[in-house]
Amino acid sequence: MDKIKSLVLFLLMSIVYSGCMHDIFDYSSISPQKVFKNKSFVWESDSSIHVKYYFAPNSTAAKNIDSIKIQSEKYFGRALSLIHEDNYPSRISQIFVESRLKMKGLTMFEDNGLANWKYNAIYYVYGDSLKINGVHEFNHVITNNLWGENKSYLWLSEGFAVYADDSWGKHDLHLLCKFLLDKNKLLPLHELRTNFNNYSSLLTYPEAGSFVKYLYEIYGYQKFKELWQKGEDKTQDIYGKSLEDLENEWLAVIKTKDIRGIKYKF
Repeated sequence: MDKIKSLVLFLLMSIVYSGCMHDIFDYSSISPQKVFKNKSFVWESDSSIHVKYYFAPNSTAAKNIDSIKIQSEKYFGRALSLIHEDNYPSRISQIFVESRLKMKGLTMFEDNGLANWKYNAIYYVYGDSLKINGVHEFNHVITNNLWGENKSYLWLSEGFAVYADDSWGKHDLHLLCKFLLDKNKLLPLHELRTNFNNYSSLLTYPEAGSFVKYLYEIYGYQKFKELWQKGEDKTQDIYGKSLEDLENEWLAVIKTKDIRGIKYKF
């Protein structure tokens, strides 16, 4: 039974995160104003304090909209608090479709979640078999708008978004990276930085999240904000250490973790 549960979790994570490599890019072709002109889709809407919701009539999202609103306001608050901001100037549009196929029909991308930060828009698959919602995409939209577009590319953006959820597949980020290290699957940081999209998201996302977690919690959000805004080339100026030095510090912490009980397919 445990093996079956592990396989199901692996397959689900493979589906959920297989499309995330696109999710911080700006696609003017999928602004809310443009996608709502697609006559293949019919929309209803609702709203909460900080989010406007769009979904099809009688859809899974429509049936669960009250709980979605509570969750999304919580995720919005978490994303805002991580960057130590009190206010966000715009209401975020959260657009739900029933399936990956419908996502492709709407946005041209067969993904589970997209963040179009320049248009304050998040797109999610939310159906009977796959219900996606979380801090991740809120983090992309809010951080890129309030801090400016990140200068260190995917590893930092995705790492911060994963850290915003502070777990990966219900696993603690540091524990999971110790597991990957013991399996000889943990990537050198240089490889993560330069070839992020050449590896499975089941490896890159939790590793980036764990490293960002270390930087943020040990050195504080202000230095992390500087890294975000100035880029990794300024690491020595910001931290007084090289990225390689910081990587070694992080690895020293990872190596102390007890991973008994972790089951993870990659």
